[in-house]
Amino acid sequence: MCDKQEYLMAYLAGVMDGDGSFSIIRQKGAKNPWHVAMLQCANLSKKIVDMLLHAFGGDIGIRKPFLLKSGKFSQPLHRWKAQGAEKCHAALEKLIPFLVIKKERAEFLLKFILAHPFRRGMVMSPEEVHLREKAHAKMIAFNEDRNFSGISKRRASAINEDPSFWAYVAGLMDTDGSFCVKRQTKNDATPGVKNHRYSVVIQLSFADCKAINFLRRNIPWGKSYVATNKAATNGFHYTWNISGKEEALKFLDRVIPFLVFKKENAQVLHTFCKGFIHTGYCKIGVDPEQLRFREECYQNLVYLNKNGVSKPSLIDSDALELGNEAQAGEIRAG
Repeated sequence: MCDKQEYLMAYLAGVMDGDGSFSIIRQKGAKNPWHVAMLQCANLSKKIVDMLLHAFGGDIGIRKPFLLKSGKFSQPLHRWKAQGAEKCHAALEKLIPFLVIKKERAEFLLKFILAHPFRRGMVMSPEEVHLREKAHAKMIAFNEDRNFSGISKRRASAINEDPSFWAYVAGLMDTDGSFCVKRQTKNDATPGVKNHRYSVVIQLSFADCKAINFLRRNIPWGKSYVATNKAATNGFHYTWNISGKEEALKFLDRVIPFLVFKKENAQVLHTFCKGFIHTGYCKIGVDPEQLRFREECYQNLVYLNKNGVSKPSLIDSDALELGNEAQAGEIRAG
């Protein structure tokens, strides 16, 4: 596998670990129930679902905006689907080497495809029907299961510099990650502060701790913790974040070349980190020009994170680049 293709598959594995699903769907048949393999992914970014379509075939669709309880309209959600043994088999073989969170269920689905070929009109024995029903139930259990073993104490002593790793991380960030500037208007610990405080937040959150532990084994920065979450099935989720500007720059330098959907968000945060001038917790006040710079970065990221789309002209996000040409070339789905 050439580097360009390897980085593309690593990125798409991160996307599928974030917003993807691996399943066996049960359909009624004239003689026997059908058990059909299916891969799906839903995301706000049409670019991401187009990449999956070009890489693996299948179909794409869109969920149109609808009125929320808040009175606002939801954003359109783009969906990709690959159904059937042939399409799923090809996609799984390419994705499995790079998957982390959903690797086990993807491997199980591939084994199911190989062990139980589908032929229209075939008459199955009761034993074969039972095996397929059992596999169907197993896939449902996979998709409902979560890893609650806890956050590992093991931490990386050095940075994983493999571009494939960073392509995978970019896929996670484009689905379940966020790049933010936090503006703090009041802090009881520093009553003498004269201006707003602005800080960096790079964050990834998961219901499953597997991805958090994977990051900890490969990145020596960031903090991990369990956060309460009323919306989550179990009332909590696992979070990994970076809040220091020096660590943020190291992370951004490596992940930005592989990002697609949130590339501009990361670029704005990178600009913020590079241009931030430390002023002793603002006790002496902040130069008006520096304060304007911080506020502009903050407002840009508020806009980008709220709308889930790129504002025009900050950077060219049409080119889906994966590193420089010497290292990775461009990511071209298709």
